[in-house]
Amino acid sequence: MQQACSELESPLPSGPNGWIWVLCVVFCLLSMTLGWGLGELWGNEGLRARVAAEMAAHNPAGNKSWWVPRLEGEPLLTKPPLQYWMVAGLGRLTGRVGVFESRFPSVLAGLVIAGLAAWQAWRKIGPVGAWCALLVVPASLAMLTQAPSAELDLPLCAWVFGGLVGLDLVFGGEKGWENLGWCVLGVCLLGGFLQKWTGPAYLLPVLAGLLVWFKRWKTLLNPVVWCVAGLAVILAGGWVCVAAREVGFETFWQTVVRREGLEHLSPAHHGRAYPFHEWLTYPLQVLAMGLPGAFWLGTWWLLTPRGKKQLLHDNWVIVLGFAVVIPLVFWTLVPGHKPRHALGVIAPISALAGLVLARCLLDRQGAVGKVLWRVLTVGALLWLGMKGGQMAMKGHEADSAMAPTRVANQISGALESSYGRPLGIGLLRDDGLFLALAHRGFSVVRNRDVGESGEIEFWLITRQEKELFGSNADVVLETVDQQGKPVWLVRMVGTR
Repeated sequence: MQQACSELESPLPSGPNGWIWVLCVVFCLLSMTLGWGLGELWGNEGLRARVAAEMAAHNPAGNKSWWVPRLEGEPLLTKPPLQYWMVAGLGRLTGRVGVFESRFPSVLAGLVIAGLAAWQAWRKIGPVGAWCALLVVPASLAMLTQAPSAELDLPLCAWVFGGLVGLDLVFGGEKGWENLGWCVLGVCLLGGFLQKWTGPAYLLPVLAGLLVWFKRWKTLLNPVVWCVAGLAVILAGGWVCVAAREVGFETFWQTVVRREGLEHLSPAHHGRAYPFHEWLTYPLQVLAMGLPGAFWLGTWWLLTPRGKKQLLHDNWVIVLGFAVVIPLVFWTLVPGHKPRHALGVIAPISALAGLVLARCLLDRQGAVGKVLWRVLTVGALLWLGMKGGQMAMKGHEADSAMAPTRVANQISGALESSYGRPLGIGLLRDDGLFLALAHRGFSVVRNRDVGESGEIEFWLITRQEKELFGSNADVVLETVDQQGKPVWLVRMVGTR
């Protein structure tokens, strides 16, 4: 642990350190929680929430298993179940799955990432490192868009970052921490796999690189390593076997391996030509998601030779460097990459930037240090203003004609006498709307053959279906879906 903070005069503003701590912690909390529970569930957020809602209700469509995520009673194995387990478990406690419950995992993940980064910075540099981590890590553009949200990406980042902390404990050379580090790494590997399949793809290559870098192959002879690895494999494999048995091994293979695995990772199975032209642009897109942390990395050039030497010999800095370079190269080379696939490198970039900035503040006493601290403070406040603006936009979207809650209220008002009866859908895909209707007591039933089921009187149909069944349908309400496309609520002629 470095003791430089206590040895050098702090460049921070005068005043009690307690107030600085309070402000940094408040900034971090506001960054992660601002907008939690507000607005609407748009796009894939509605999909995640509906799957968790079915799980929380023990799948009223007929299957009562918590092992396999399902949508409208059908297995949905494009992603593992951990996110749905967390949301469904909270939904069982609160009695519903809404915006608050659906975004809880991302809020918790953001706080965990910021807390771990601050703790590690405190261990390595001291209070100034923790302050910088609390102001830099939550301020990345990725955090701005993902916390809070109902997506799976930020919880995956938390599992990856926790695994990196475990690797630092393993290779840090501190007595009594190595076995704990292996246990933390094993838990995070399992959590990352059950969160979004790709957790081990971030951590295992970094582990291999660190073994080579530190020449610590003998550490693999530690029995704890194999006990932790075996337990993680048994638990992950156990879920795979149970899920495959429930849905059928062929379905599991085609969905998970063929569609989610090979189509993204294998050039031979990908649907487009190999993207050689993206070898340069893709890393730049990912680094842009890490702003302003990627910008603060530039303070490296302001460090003294002594400061640079201290950072380069810090095991945590080496772990973070491997965690940025190796996954970024991996996701650049696989053909099915999108910037969000490499979101797991953003927290290491921000944590590394916080360390570099903190060391620079300690190295550069006087005017330079004060300017850096003021720029950091002003930038954090501006970022918080951006976050508030984002929430204001979400509030505006919630009042728009396309907002799921607003459309659900229109439908509920039009069918007040039919409250609680099934509502048929055919081609329409609007999970946020369907979830909002479920909260109002409507049972949404998908039937490709619109109007064929005599048990369903009212239907939500698209333009294509209206042109096909228009003569047999009485229009009750005309509205729009989340994309602004027209949708009609109709009563099918001949139904009771």
